[in-house]
Amino acid sequence: MSTKINYQPWLQAVLSIAKHYRIEPSAERIRLQLDWNPNQNIDDILNLIARQVGLSLRKTDFSAEVINPWRLPVLVEFQDGQVGVIDKVDAEGNLSIQFSGDQGLSQTLASDTLAEHVWHVYILRPEKSVPDARVDEYVKPCEDNWFWSIVLRDWKRYIDVMFASLMANILALATILFSMNVYDRVIPAQSVPTLWVLAGGVLIAAIFEFSLRVARIYLSDIVGKRADLRISDRVYGHALRIKNSERSKSTGTLYFTNP
Repeated sequence: MSTKINYQPWLQAVLSIAKHYRIEPSAERIRLQLDWNPNQNIDDILNLIARQVGLSLRKTDFSAEVINPWRLPVLVEFQDGQVGVIDKVDAEGNLSIQFSGDQGLSQTLASDTLAEHVWHVYILRPEKSVPDARVDEYVKPCEDNWFWSIVLRDWKRYIDVMFASLMANILALATILFSMNVYDRVIPAQSVPTLWVLAGGVLIAAIFEFSLRVARIYLSDIVGKRADLRISDRVYGHALRIKNSERSKSTGTLYFTNP
């Protein structure tokens, strides 16, 4: 017949450490989990409690490195079965310890005295690590205006394209003005020098018009390619992040859903 281990002191100690890290677990849920799971030893109980609370657990021996102020609080098990949490240490080596069942009251013991009675030390730390900014940027919730925020990211280049189109269309009127002036001034007056001047002006206008149209095509291609890559990354990235259980059977429904 197996003897049931009293987990209450251990649970109180772990909850005290969780409170230090501002973790607020459900103590009743952990008690129900412990009552339903047969645990043979203290290590199994602590692993279960730590997993339910969201803490990682490591077992070690008592030493001066363990009671370093930067590593507190730690959970200690005494040889007589008592459980406590060391949360403070002063410059003289005196330790502040909270025993389970004392309702958060602390008492001070010398480290040398404590070392003679401590059996095991358990270090508990939050499982949550420092978030990765790259991952957060990739999986952050999409904004409602995600499409326009991507397309209009290079809005200055769109202004350049519109200005180039305007100037090219204005310069395209040079051939019409050339024809009008030839019929109205050159032919009646038989002025060949005027014809050469007008022809030179039209040629310069044609060269500028061609240059502006080439620049407009180049800018449109660059801006469109950037927008296409960003939209494709957002849409297909959204599709790849969907769980298989949440994936729609209809392809159209999947890709017409707002990313």
